[in-house]
Amino acid sequence: MSEHKASDTAAASPVAIGPEPSPISRADKLENMVQKLRSTPLFMTDLTDAGEDNMAVEALKSLAYDEPPEEMATNLKNEGNEQFKAKNYAEAVKFYTRAMDYDGHENKSLKVSLLTNRAAANLELQNYGRAIQDCADALRIRPQTPKALFRSARAFLALEKFDEARECCRWALELDPQGAEIKRLQNQIEQSQMAHDRRIREREEREKAKLRSRDLLKRAIEIRQGLTFDTTGAKKGLYAWENDSARQVVLDESSGHLQWP
Repeated sequence: MSEHKASDTAAASPVAIGPEPSPISRADKLENMVQKLRSTPLFMTDLTDAGEDNMAVEALKSLAYDEPPEEMATNLKNEGNEQFKAKNYAEAVKFYTRAMDYDGHENKSLKVSLLTNRAAANLELQNYGRAIQDCADALRIRPQTPKALFRSARAFLALEKFDEARECCRWALELDPQGAEIKRLQNQIEQSQMAHDRRIREREEREKAKLRSRDLLKRAIEIRQGLTFDTTGAKKGLYAWENDSARQVVLDESSGHLQWP
């Protein structure tokens, strides 16, 4: 079975351009990105090990003591692929993980395939930190693996880490200049960045409008009642007429009238 969707038409070898990082250093940089993410609350649970207590895996493994490690790893990988196709992503992760236990062989392609396939399953499970870590490990074994960079970019995009996602796409295109999926992902990153920035601007504008309305209301009440207000010592910084309920004094800015609850 072929590996899951990714950019499969890689160039024969990367083209060195000026002082660009060597392929192996990409794995180091990806690892550094993961280490930074580990310190954030979002990743406190995401980077923990996935559960591996699966009876089907254990049964299959118990029958295979006489099989060569590479053959057993391949069988487990194929079962993981079947689980992935059935959208049983958590089960797929367990099979790929068990397959990696059989590492007494030198088949680097198999090891890389297991890591990138597990990354694909973890992407579906929204375990983005684990997916990035698997991609970094795959790049350490085989630096010229655009699929690992592509999936890292997808994970970073899901986390709204746009700069990191762009960097991974750039590296992937150095290895696979014609990668259509990579180019589509680049466009998706730019669209997502614009949407993200627009949401931030809209939220800031709403906050500004809210503060402006609150200030106008305060001034209107002070003028009409000859009072002055401050929030010193007030609960949650509320003015005297404010409360936590939906019943609030409202200023109709078009007429200048106060509407009392």
